[in-house]
Amino acid sequence: MQPDKRIIPDSAYTEFYKIKDPGNSHMVWLGGRGIIDKDEAGGQMVAAAQVGPLREFGVRGNMSEKRRQEFRDGTFYVGTLAVGCVILQLVGHDLQRGFDIVRKPQGWLDRIWKPDGHILWPPALGVGSFEGLHESLKPPRK
Repeated sequence: MQPDKRIIPDSAYTEFYKIKDPGNSHMVWLGGRGIIDKDEAGGQMVAAAQVGPLREFGVRGNMSEKRRQEFRDGTFYVGTLAVGCVILQLVGHDLQRGFDIVRKPQGWLDRIWKPDGHILWPPALGVGSFEGLHESLKPPRK
């Protein structure tokens, strides 16, 4: 969990400790795992975690050029944690102003930070695979 080059900047940890919530620089989703992945030996992976850079996503067409440049220069990352049938996914960034991901990740994750309403548990749809979650925020290829 401690690679040579950390993906989440140190400033994110400092800010989280200082304000005691994810603030405007993070979005968090909660979902249920419909399938528990298997490891190389065929055993069930009851817990799994992955953190990586988020390098590709869609932006609104009417965004100002100044804001587009801020996105091009920004750092974005995604982290996913699965424990049993529960999935948490976090998207973070280092932009001065926050932003919202407009397209909800494929219907099987409910946003819990910043909350945008009540959620039902367990979710109607389960995540098909842990490995596919990082790809869920990318825009569809044409």
